[in-house]
Amino acid sequence: EVDRSRSIYELAISQPVLDMPEVLWKAYIDFEIAEGNRDRTRALYERLLERTKHVKVWMSFAKFEATRLADLAADAAEDDAEREAAAAAAEAAAAEDNEDEIRARSAAARSVYERGYRSLRQDQPDAKEEAVMLLEAWRAFEEEAAASGRGDPEAASRAVEAVQRRMPKRVKRKRPIVTDDGLEAGMEEYFDYIFPEEASNAPNLKVGQARPAPQTHKYLNTRVA
Repeated sequence: EVDRSRSIYELAISQPVLDMPEVLWKAYIDFEIAEGNRDRTRALYERLLERTKHVKVWMSFAKFEATRLADLAADAAEDDAEREAAAAAAEAAAAEDNEDEIRARSAAARSVYERGYRSLRQDQPDAKEEAVMLLEAWRAFEEEAAASGRGDPEAASRAVEAVQRRMPKRVKRKRPIVTDDGLEAGMEEYFDYIFPEEASNAPNLKVGQARPAPQTHKYLNTRVA
């Protein structure tokens, strides 16, 4: 039955055009989580990242790496019976958790956050709001790890500070309003983010200097390559 379900999911995600691909991929990922298979789930995330580098995929991947599978299964449970069974399994898993497993999960999550941040800044430089979203999630993860009291407190504090140093400054800018006819119709204000590497690469950039509006990125296009 499990193999049959996997075959159906594989057939579905192989379709060239999908109406709601994010729903299908999430269902497949939740299925593997429920099966308790971390390696298969990780492989699915890697395959999904070959199709889209959306920030929500990176954040979901990092959360997956940082969290016990039993806890993820409890979050994904759809009915009361499943939730009760998953909650009991999560409680049992928590009791058996050990420091080595916690460190391994944390290291894997940091690796995903690092990859995601680099991908957004290098491949989607205009996706600044998305990069900020990922940094905020990363910082929250490091703060939670530091507050847990596990491991070296100085190392935990340095990890939080390292993420904080990557946070950009939020500045107000102005840019021209261009009509559909290509005519300028005054100026508008908008907020931009200046990341540390941008500030060091362009020290003479003025805060009020106009820049193109940040691009928006959908989770997945309806057409999947």
